[in-house]
Amino acid sequence: MNEFIKVCDVEKYYGEGNNITKAVNRVSFSIDHGEFVGIMGASGSGKSTLLNMLSTIDHVTAGHIYYDGLDITALRSEQVAQFRKYNLGFVFQDFNLLDTLTIEENIRLAMTLHGKSKQEIDPVMHNAAFGGEYCDQNGQLDLSQFEKNNWAYYDYDTYMLESDYNELRNLLGLAPITLGQEGYAIHVKPRVAKYLDEEIKDRVVEVGAANLKPEGIYTDDFSQNGHNGADFVIIVPDKVRDELTAYYSLYAAKLVAEPSDALKNKLDQYTNGKTGRMTEDEYLAKLESMIASGASVEEIEAFEQEKQLLVFAGISLKATGSDQIISLAADTLVQKTERQATMFAVASIIFPIVYIGLVFLCIALTILAVQQLSDSGKYRFRFDVLRKLGLSERQIDGVVWRQLLIYYMLPALFAVLLSSGISILAGNKFVVYTGASGSGLYYYGLSLMIFFGVYLLYFLATYVGFVRNIRK
Repeated sequence: MNEFIKVCDVEKYYGEGNNITKAVNRVSFSIDHGEFVGIMGASGSGKSTLLNMLSTIDHVTAGHIYYDGLDITALRSEQVAQFRKYNLGFVFQDFNLLDTLTIEENIRLAMTLHGKSKQEIDPVMHNAAFGGEYCDQNGQLDLSQFEKNNWAYYDYDTYMLESDYNELRNLLGLAPITLGQEGYAIHVKPRVAKYLDEEIKDRVVEVGAANLKPEGIYTDDFSQNGHNGADFVIIVPDKVRDELTAYYSLYAAKLVAEPSDALKNKLDQYTNGKTGRMTEDEYLAKLESMIASGASVEEIEAFEQEKQLLVFAGISLKATGSDQIISLAADTLVQKTERQATMFAVASIIFPIVYIGLVFLCIALTILAVQQLSDSGKYRFRFDVLRKLGLSERQIDGVVWRQLLIYYMLPALFAVLLSSGISILAGNKFVVYTGASGSGLYYYGLSLMIFFGVYLLYFLATYVGFVRNIRK
């Protein structure tokens, strides 16, 4: 056996004299290295008390607890604190955060007490907010990835002049903003805006001799995948132009006429001609030529590796932000081309989902129709009674119509009410991500038309069959 934890005759008593409560009474067991153990028992049986003693949060009344041969019950209070700090992890049942600090500050406090530097803490906080992008295969934080392969953000905050920012807003049909002489604004992705705490919102930014104070936060749809900043961009007055260092420049244009399909390729050829990179068409042509000429696998792999190095060396706008679903980072972007590519990618996901949805809808309606037609024979006697009481065939048909309408409309209305909110929200996101025209409500309306179109066909078929059955 390879014992790691050993518990020997541990007792924990509360009270004195005749009023003693035995929370834990002479418990002994051992746990091996790598063993996973769960402690089970009724409420009040002493599970939490035992765990508190194992984690050194509470002391034993009698007995011993060994960790890898170390008797922790024999340690002094300072030694116990150090042992718990560096060797144990504990998930508390109760609330154990400092309520005067934010969640992030609580995490930073714990890591600071463990001697971690700000350079070590920041990547951990990034991963907590945006996932394990910089973790190794075992899920552990890999600082080398964070330092050497960080494409999420630039090394410095990205600034944009107020006049340039308003020009871009004008191209997008957005109202301009107005900053004071000593003010600045932040444009940030809506998803990231919730991480802006009060300290960031109140932060004074030094630009040369000017101390700028925050005047607003904007979350309008705005490309921020390396072009207009990565996740965020700081908008400053034009008067500080001379205090800023130009890291890169952009050219944005709103065309009067619809761009040709070849525009993207022409822009790439111009850019790649200056950097020595291939366009996608040139790359495919070269690859086909190598395969046709019988190039070896090693030669093809070397060519692809060389192509990748040229791509990485040529891209100037490397910061992509923290987007995980759709992120476009390139030297040239043409909305028409990117929209078509994005819509194709999204459609390849949507069409199978729509198909599956229609299949399930048809199955549900078929079951409903079969149920109603099966019951129509039972209703024949009732409708015969109504005829004898003086109802005409038209009136009986009206009764059947209303009866089937209730049976069909109740589940349909429930489905519409249940799906409306999420469908409209998903539709709005579809418009944002793809650049498609319309709104979430527009696409939801189209889906309802398809839904009720199929519904109407099944309803009419059921109605005709039901009427025929009761007239036999």
